[in-house]
Amino acid sequence: TGARVTHDVKNLLQSLQVLCYAAAQPGEPAAVAQLLGRQLPLITERLKATLEKLQRPQTGADDWVAAQAWWEGFRQRHAEGGVSWALDNFPATVLVPRELFDSVAENLLQNALAKRQREPGIAIEVALLARASQVALRVEDGGAAIAEPVASRLFAEPVGSEDGLGIGLYHAARQAESLGYGIALESNIPGRVAFSLTSC
Repeated sequence: TGARVTHDVKNLLQSLQVLCYAAAQPGEPAAVAQLLGRQLPLITERLKATLEKLQRPQTGADDWVAAQAWWEGFRQRHAEGGVSWALDNFPATVLVPRELFDSVAENLLQNALAKRQREPGIAIEVALLARASQVALRVEDGGAAIAEPVASRLFAEPVGSEDGLGIGLYHAARQAESLGYGIALESNIPGRVAFSLTSC
């Protein structure tokens, strides 16, 4: 629980840093106010959930929410990030474990955004896909492939790298396993590096 909470706090800090950067850029004050008005309540809710997690540690329990409702909340939190979004159609009855999807999606997206700082201009796409009877989350970037010595150890142990792929993915993989999901490096070729979260 401590490692997961630490990772959640790190993601919250990164979100706040993005907002601070956006607020410091030249532009219309009204647009900045709208951005802050949308994002700060969402960050507040995430911070409250993280604090509750710290006060009441859980061992694999998670609340389940409609896939499309989770998607809309996540997309709104990152609407200003220059990310492409792709959504398959889901019945309202399709549910996903919210804490797991929040944790993994934040981790993968923040890693991709950090990679784009090193490789300016690369495309990033987040997709929520219907695969047979499963829901799959995929985060893909158009940058360089991950070096094989790093890629082969990604989910088995904390791995240091330029993109911050280390301890966050390791703990996310353990969290996924506890709920019957798995994280995989789906594609690792130049121009198409994709991670996916799917039920096992």
